[in-house]
Amino acid sequence: MKIALIGYSLGGKSSIAALLSGKKQEGFDPLTPTISVARVTDGRLERIGGITKSKKITPAEFTLLDFKGVPREIGFDEKVILHILDADILTLVLDAFSETNRPEDDFISLCLEFIFRDSERLANLSERRAEDIKHGRRKPNPFEDSIVARALELTQTEKRISEGSFNSQELAFLGSVGLLTIKPMVALANGGSISKALIDACEKTHVPCVLLNGAGTDPDGVPVFWKSFIDASGLVAFFT
Repeated sequence: MKIALIGYSLGGKSSIAALLSGKKQEGFDPLTPTISVARVTDGRLERIGGITKSKKITPAEFTLLDFKGVPREIGFDEKVILHILDADILTLVLDAFSETNRPEDDFISLCLEFIFRDSERLANLSERRAEDIKHGRRKPNPFEDSIVARALELTQTEKRISEGSFNSQELAFLGSVGLLTIKPMVALANGGSISKALIDACEKTHVPCVLLNGAGTDPDGVPVFWKSFIDASGLVAFFT
């Protein structure tokens, strides 16, 4: 499973990736992510291994896609978006360590940027489909056309597509047209605590929020983070 680490410049994404993977890597291409592998720290697995006297313990792994931060006033290039679409979970890394920064504002800004991007894509798709039907280049498809219309209407009200009511078949179609806000999203506060303002912003938009200090000063930080992240992402841990 691939986790995209996304955020604005100086938000500490690379520190988070290094802390989770145990390796510090530098990427030089602003359009492609730096890739690393993180093994999930879970004390339960070690305890079970001790009880069963297992000769080998293999923890779960995630692939981290660490995208270079972008200035708040510029936003993400569409070429970067195409790489982000390869991820299974979008993790918004927010600067919660700087005294002057407001992570809740960064969170709202990132969410809206992705919503507006999807809205524009859906509007263009709807227009192209209508033109093709008008000129006989395609036949009407009520099923697909209605899904596009519903998703577009949702984004125009500044909501993510994942907040809508779509069944598995409809989601499969939406996933095929390159949309970001269909994917699960998690807010990661990079710092010592999560502010009430950020908690309120996340609750309002139905995005779970987790905490991890990229400075690595808390020895229990990574195990606690993984438990929170797995719960927040709706993932299930199996011990086999």
